[in-house]
Amino acid sequence: MDKLKEELIREQSNAPALAQAYLMQKLGIVVVKSSKDNLLKNAKILQTTDYPYVLSEVKPDKDFLACTLRRCFVKDKNIENIIQTINKDFIRR
Repeated sequence: MDKLKEELIREQSNAPALAQAYLMQKLGIVVVKSSKDNLLKNAKILQTTDYPYVLSEVKPDKDFLACTLRRCFVKDKNIENIIQTINKDFIRR
């Protein structure tokens, strides 16, 4: 952030995007992977997570898989269990 301080002073309109990118890097991104049908059917439920940086990715898998950029940490057939794990493991960081 210190490196970008002068640029932010000149272009303050970039501040919100920079703040979001910083938080995504600091807190981490969670990717929920599953089949396209599973993700579409459960899109509204997936949005109920309290964690702000959850993305989805289509994979040929009937189960749901939640992963960070480094590792996958939960696999389950039930999206509610996935959301519960994300909220429990990532909100308290």
